[in-house]
Amino acid sequence: MRFTKTLLCLMLMVPLLIIFGCSNDRLPQEVTAEEKRLEIVLKENPTTGYSWTMDDFDTTVLQLEKDEYSASPTEGTVGSGGTHLYRFTGQKEGNVTL
Repeated sequence: MRFTKTLLCLMLMVPLLIIFGCSNDRLPQEVTAEEKRLEIVLKENPTTGYSWTMDDFDTTVLQLEKDEYSASPTEGTVGSGGTHLYRFTGQKEGNVTL
């Protein structure tokens, strides 16, 4: 009986996690020669498994300056999230997919 309830919960939770956990948000950004900086700030909640990672990218075009998670002011509250900051500096002209 307990196994059946657990299985049923998993069958309901997995599709919901897939639907709500996936994001097709694209952040088209252009770094000009004058600016040379790109900052991306994303919501994150590592306590629930919702966190960001950076894949390999062309570091001859963009150099990662900062990769930092900041908890929200409600730190200590169970389940509270925060933001993840990625700061890049342009090295030369080119295109990069992050």
